[in-house]
Amino acid sequence: MQISSYRVFCSLNHSFENILQSKRLSKNDLTRITSEFQKASKVVKTANDCMSPIAFALIAFYAFDISYVISKLVVAPRNYFGYFRSVCHIMQFLVHFVMLVLTSSYVKAEMLKTQNMVLRANLEDPAQILLSTFLLDSCRKESVLKPMGVFKLEERFILVFIGVIVSYEVMILPYLSSTAMSH
Repeated sequence: MQISSYRVFCSLNHSFENILQSKRLSKNDLTRITSEFQKASKVVKTANDCMSPIAFALIAFYAFDISYVISKLVVAPRNYFGYFRSVCHIMQFLVHFVMLVLTSSYVKAEMLKTQNMVLRANLEDPAQILLSTFLLDSCRKESVLKPMGVFKLEERFILVFIGVIVSYEVMILPYLSSTAMSH
């Protein structure tokens, strides 16, 4: 759903850019762009509402699974096949997590691109002023996926996620090591 939201905003940006380059904005253009932008905003809102619990569940799954695999890797008996399989699992979960975060931030990037086009436009025509005001107000709406309203899924969340995993491992590994040695 995030990809479809991204595509809608890409096509909207393309048509808006063509209209700005022609330097004339008719009432039909204004109506068309306004309705397209409203449709795109609805798609983003629907996608965010649908994806919010799913994204939260996926992030929780990735966090727990990565922690489990790392803990198992450190504590479990050493064999090369198990080690290789654990590293592959960790890489797989990290790649999926990063793809989820980056996909959710594409929509915001496209909205910011639209906002930049509006700010660079020649705003002498009253119709262009009205359109730019509408677009700027719409761009200010929240466009980032918020899983269950707990946090924003942006690029910087990747570092927070990795920091949480590392902190957890630093705290739990001494306990797991002492437990494994006593058995």
